[in-house]
Amino acid sequence: RQTERTLKIELPRSVGAQYATGEYIYFLDSDDMIKPNAIEILYNKAKSDKLDVLCFDGETFFENEQLEKIYKFEERWCVRNKEYTAIKVGKDLLIEMLFNNDYKAVVWILFINREFFNSNKLSFINGILYEDNPFTLEVFIKANRVSHIKDRLYIRRVRESSITTSNSTFNRPYGFFVCYIKMMELTNQYLTNVNYNSLIFKEVFRMIKCCRSEFAKCSKDEKEKYLLLEPVEQEMFKYLVVDYCNSENKCKSLVKKVKRLEEDVKKNIEIQKQFKKNDIYLRKSIANLRNGWSFRI
Repeated sequence: RQTERTLKIELPRSVGAQYATGEYIYFLDSDDMIKPNAIEILYNKAKSDKLDVLCFDGETFFENEQLEKIYKFEERWCVRNKEYTAIKVGKDLLIEMLFNNDYKAVVWILFINREFFNSNKLSFINGILYEDNPFTLEVFIKANRVSHIKDRLYIRRVRESSITTSNSTFNRPYGFFVCYIKMMELTNQYLTNVNYNSLIFKEVFRMIKCCRSEFAKCSKDEKEKYLLLEPVEQEMFKYLVVDYCNSENKCKSLVKKVKRLEEDVKKNIEIQKQFKKNDIYLRKSIANLRNGWSFRI
């Protein structure tokens, strides 16, 4: 059933992967670039080490100074602090990167072996934003040989009217919501080891936090679009997002009221102190007048 929420279409990434015939698959966003020798470097490294996945880094440029001032923080999505040269099982490297705040969920800094891609039936969720998040998590969960080079081979553009810089619509929180559900399924299915759980679930719960944050930014009309979801999905969204945001707004309102009351109490205390000072001064003034010659006469 098609709704106003989103138009279900087949993602170019999914279509491209179906028709790919090479040894490796790489996904480049249409408004970004890679350096001229990037694919050669990635291919040689992945081939020589027989990797399922090779991670690398990138750099960001902004179309104007205003965007750079506002979205300077976006640079963090391309650059890792450390280099992870050892060949590891994907889950182990995932934990190491999460521990160092170096995990990047974006797909455009991954170079993926096509045989690994097809044998594990990897795919993107169609019709949503932020579909990189569950895809990249599944890649790390299922890969047996993963490594990283710190070369900044990707060139990311931050421009006007992109997903990053445009106003929030319901598609944004909904995208994070679907990612959260899918990532919960993945962790429950593949990550039964307690050693993996804590940091990975923190990354999963980041999706619902982002969902709530984006939902709070939406206009009233955009927020009401969750009512167009299918019944079960609608109830889950209401419970996890709408009710939470409403209760949070009530809490914020109560905090403001408490702060105003505290300020009023402080003002009243100051007034009372001043009144006492004035009262003592008046009493002394009256006493002086009564004791004066003029008053006595």
